[in-house]
Amino acid sequence: MTGEAYTLQQRIIRFLESEGHQVELPYRDVAPRVWNYPDGVANIAATIGGKSVKIHVKGDYNQGPSQKDYQQKVENAGGIYTIVTGWEEFHNWYTNTF
Repeated sequence: MTGEAYTLQQRIIRFLESEGHQVELPYRDVAPRVWNYPDGVANIAATIGGKSVKIHVKGDYNQGPSQKDYQQKVENAGGIYTIVTGWEEFHNWYTNTF
C-alpha cells in the first residue's frame, strides 16, 4: 500500500469510528508473517447499520483475481464491497449508501 493509500485508509477509519461504526483491519502476524485472512481481503472491514461492509483502498480500480473472488463472496453473502481511491469518492459513496 502506498503512503497516500495508507493515509486515506486511516482517514476513513477515523471517520467511521467517529460515526459510531465498528471497524477492523486485517493484519499480519509478526513472527510467521502470514495472512490471517483470505487472499484478496479488503483493507477495511466494518459493520455499518447492521451490514457487513468491506472497503478496499487502492490507488486505482484494478483488481487481481483473488480480490474479485473475495468481492463476489462478500456480495453473494449480502455484504457490501466497494473500492475507493480518494476521500471525496469515499465520502460520496458513504453518504449515498447510508
